[in-house]
Parts: sequence; structure tokens; C-alpha cells
Amino acid sequence: MRKPPLEWLNTGRALVLTFAALLGIGACVLDDYGVVWDESAQQSLAAANLLYAAGQDDTLLAHRDRNYGVAFELPLLLVELALGLDDPRHTMLLRHALTHIFFLVGGLCCGLLTHRLCGSRGLAVLAMLLFVLSPRLYAHSFFNTKDVPFLCMFMIVLLLAQRAFTKDNAAAFTTLGVAVGLLANIRIAGAVLAVAVVALRALDCCQAADRRERKRVLATTGLFLGAGIVVLYATWPYLWANPAARFIEALGEMADHPTRIVSLFAGDMVAGGDLPWRYVPVWLAITTPPALLALGGVGAALAFRRGVKRPRLALANTPQRFWLLLVATLVIPPVVVAALEVNLYNGWRQMYFLHAPLVLLAALGARGLAAACGVRGKRVLAAAATLAVAATAADMVVIHPHQALHFNYLVDRATPEKLRGRYELDYYETSFRQALEQLLRHVPTGTISVAIPYESMNRDILPAVSRRRLRIPTAAAPGFADFFVTNHRQHRHSGRARPAYAPSVLDIKVFNNTVASVLALDLATQSESVARKYLEDYRLAADAQAQPGALFAAKVRAGSLYLRKTPCAGEDVLARFLVKVTPRQQSRLPKHRHRHGFEALGFRFGERGARVAGGCLASAPLPDYAIGAIDIGQYLLRTNRFNLPETRVLWQAPVPVPPDA
Repeated sequence: MRKPPLEWLNTGRALVLTFAALLGIGACVLDDYGVVWDESAQQSLAAANLLYAAGQDDTLLAHRDRNYGVAFELPLLLVELALGLDDPRHTMLLRHALTHIFFLVGGLCCGLLTHRLCGSRGLAVLAMLLFVLSPRLYAHSFFNTKDVPFLCMFMIVLLLAQRAFTKDNAAAFTTLGVAVGLLANIRIAGAVLAVAVVALRALDCCQAADRRERKRVLATTGLFLGAGIVVLYATWPYLWANPAARFIEALGEMADHPTRIVSLFAGDMVAGGDLPWRYVPVWLAITTPPALLALGGVGAALAFRRGVKRPRLALANTPQRFWLLLVATLVIPPVVVAALEVNLYNGWRQMYFLHAPLVLLAALGARGLAAACGVRGKRVLAAAATLAVAATAADMVVIHPHQALHFNYLVDRATPEKLRGRYELDYYETSFRQALEQLLRHVPTGTISVAIPYESMNRDILPAVSRRRLRIPTAAAPGFADFFVTNHRQHRHSGRARPAYAPSVLDIKVFNNTVASVLALDLATQSESVARKYLEDYRLAADAQAQPGALFAAKVRAGSLYLRKTPCAGEDVLARFLVKVTPRQQSRLPKHRHRHGFEALGFRFGERGARVAGGCLASAPLPDYAIGAIDIGQYLLRTNRFNLPETRVLWQAPVPVPPDA
């Protein structure tokens, strides 16, 4: 048996040591991250799939997320069941740990593929570090079990694709098919890579030297497709009853997801499906480390230039074709998203897989720059790369554990609250964990009653001694809450930030921007000077009118809507309101509301209300245009047996609008 080259041994040792160091760091910071609202839905989806696969329950067929694969979620659930975990804290920490380990495996594969492509141990280690030390992705690698696993599996598929086209044998293409099947299961968009592989094999078939060679290419392609289809079907229970129809159904939902979320982008509120063409490129540019952007741009330019210069090599089964494939996987998806108006939201997290080709092209860019330099120039380049990685790591340390909110120097990070009015910040609400921890320190003894979106998720990951001190009112067990935790997402409309109504007890800031706050709901706990303003508002709203069936009386005054209720009950602090504002001139509506003809302003009582003088008072700022009509409603949000939110409307009524409103 031929021994592997010494260079491969040295590279492997360096990558393994880097992996071990990063794993140690991950173990140290594992318990610093919060829980996101996606996690409970992902857990319920895995449970529904497991019951369906075991023939015990068919509720999966009615599950809201039934079109999502579970190639990553189901193993997480099986490990949890095998370990017999019944404490939610231990369950969440296990999920976060396994997701992060898979992320590091993706980084290791990135290093291995870089060595195969560039033949350099230094570039392999650099690529692995660039892959892992991307601040947003690093934080998401603990709690995002959708987009990060897809990115990592995407990198694994790229490694196996390069290996398959190099070896060009049945075993390599069968292995690649298995990986692509799992990739398409995690996110069905991965099926596009299967199309790309088949297209490249068609080129190989056309360039085959003889009939025997052509048959071999067709045979390996058939093995690739067969393995992918079998694995996809076997690991996705939802497909079992009607594979073709349900696969097409999942493809349709991927292309046009029914959930329409309005997000803040460049100071404007934009709806998924109505995004400007620059949405993905801008998010990628302002949240990716600048050194990675620069090297990735150089690498893409080099690959494209070589492809244009020697087009025959770009068509043949050569390394040059693989580099062009990476350029295509980086450039084409954002173009398709813009052209087809694909529904995206929450920044660019659904496009995190672009990070894989970007890092690999960055390695090519670094190799190209090194080749153009002399010995001294290579040393300078190596020092610059080291400093760039160190600077990114320092940035991550400074904002820890809020790396998911990282922006680079292409945007203004110094001006207070500027980012907050231009881009989405903590949409995933992971900072709520830190908010609860700081609240526990702020109130050092006794039980604390606090209302918080998605109820107990970020409480449950805290140690048991902290959990016992936090009481969270729910729809099933309502009660008064003294505090409310918010990420301020509902404190704006048309891109303009609006201050919360209740006074802030503590704030969490990242880059001089408030990303989460704890608000005081009971004004009796505040000083007289603080409570005076709210008491005056409460008295001025005394003549607010209550429409038939309405639970709150409403009044429009001085550009704001006031909602008042006396006496105030415990369940009122859980109230959710929807305000429908119709302008006198339709042209004044934000772009994403033109098709509806009105503006919808939703908020929770805790974000816009407080308890004062024995009653409840909420105040919501209205848009600064002439208003024709206002309708308000209140609804109750509770979870169903799938642990998914369900809405029940309690009342809705029009509000008298003054002539000068």
C-alpha cells in the first residue's frame, strides 16, 4: 500500500490541530448563546417525522413545516432520546454543541478541499480559519439548525464533487450522490447541485474519447442519481406516500414561501418577494470580514479570467472547470433571487451557503497574490492575512456573544442607534438570554415576573437556580408581569425607529446600537418623576371610546393612538394589537403596502404599554401622513399541538379619527 505524501500528513496534522483548538474554544463559549424562535418549530418537526416514520401518528401531514427535510434535525432528536434528556437546558446545549461540531467539520472539509485545489498547507489552514471565523456564521453555528447545516453539507458536497471528478470512478460518484441526497433533504435547494453535476457529466460524455468511455460516464452518472434519489427518499418520511407530488410541492414552497415577513433594509421596510436586486449582495458585503471579501473577489476574477482565456479547459474535466463552478455557485444564486423575486427575510441567512465558494475563491486569490510576489512579498502577504484573521477574532471577542449582529467597517458602526434604523439587528432574539441574566442581577432576590416573546425558550436554557426565580405569564397561565423583554423590532414603521413606551430598566447594546431592552411594565415600581408622564397620558385618555365588543377603549391624540383599560387584568399584559391605518392618499404608503392599500402596525402590550393608576395604557405612534381611517383589533397567540403559533382574533373595531390626524 502506497504511503500518503508527507505534505498530506503535515497538512492533515495542521488541520486537525486547528480543529481541536476551535473545538476547545467552542466548548468554552457554548453556554453563552441564547435560543432562537426557530428551534422549537424544528424540534416539533423532527418529532412529527419520527412518529410518522414509526407508523404511530400521521400529524406530520398537517404540520406547517412538513415540506422541510429532517436529515439534520432527526439525528439531533435521536441523540437526545438515546441520552434520555428531560431537562430543556441540557437538550438545548446538546443541540447547540452538535450543530457547532458539524460547523467545524464543514471548516475542516474546507481546509481539505483547499489543499486539494491549491496544494498548500498554509492556504488550507487559512481557508479553515476564514470559514469558521466569520462572526455571524460563528454565532449561528450554535443555534441555527437550518442554514448552517446546509452550508456545511454544501461544503462537504463540494469536496466530494472535486474528488469524484478527479477520480472519475463509480465509488466516488456514488458517495457524491449520497451527499447530494442529504443536502437536498436539509434544504431542497440543494437539488440544484444535482442538476449541475449531471450537466458537467453531460459535457464529459460529449468529450468522451470512445464509446466505452461514454458508457462509463453514463454509468457513473446513473449511480450518482440513483444514490441521491434513494437517500433523499429514505431520509425524508414526508415523501414516502407520494414522492413525486410532495417533492414538487416542496420545490414550489421553496420558490415562493407563503410566509411574508417585512424586514428593515437600508432604512426601508421591504417585504420578502419584493426585495431590491441588491439585497443579497449588500447583506453579504456589510457582514462578511473585509479580507475575505477582498480575497474572494481576487479569486473570482482570476478564475473567470483563466476561463475566458482558455475556454476549452473550462469545458473539460479540469481544475479550471471546478473553479468556474465555484464562481457560478457564488454569482448565480443572488441573480436568480433577484430575477425570480424569491421570498427571503432575516438578512441573508437563507443564502449562507454562498460562504463556501467565497472562502475557496479567497484561497485562490491568496495563491494568485502570492505567486505575483517575491519572497519578501509573500512574507508581507502572510503577515497581512494573519493580522486580518486576528482582527476579525478580536471583533468577535469584543461583541461576544452577539456575533450574530456583526457588521464590518463598510457601514457606520460608531454613530449611536444608526444601524438600528437601517438594518435588521436581533431578529432571532438570542440577546433575550443576556437580557434575562442581567435582569436577574438587577433584581438580586425574589421571584421576577417578566413577559417575553416566545415565552420560556431563553429562560429554559438558564441554570435551574435562575429559572426558579423567573415567572413568565402565558396564555394558559396569565398574570401580571412587572417587566417586558423586547428586541425593538415592533418599534418602527417605514424604517423609522420609534422609542418604546414603557421606561427601560436596562439595555443591551452592540456597536452603539440598542438590540434588546427590559422595560418596566408596572409604573408603581418606578420613581415619581418617571411615572408622572404616564399618569398624565392616562388622564388625557380618560375619554377614550370603547367600541362594541372591544376590550380596550381607543383614542387618537397628537399623532399617537392610545389604548386604555380599567381595571387592568393580568392577561392584558399579554395583549397583542393590530392597527390598520388607511391614508387619505394611497401614494403615502410604503412600497411593500401598495398592494394592500393600508399600513398594518402590530405590537404587543409590553412594547407599547404600561400599568398605571390601576389601569392599562398603551401608546403607539401613528404614521406621519394624513390618515383617512383607523381600525384596531386584538388577538391571542397560542401554540398548537405541534408547538407552532396559532392566532385567535378577540375583537376588532374602527377608531374615530380627528379631522387633523
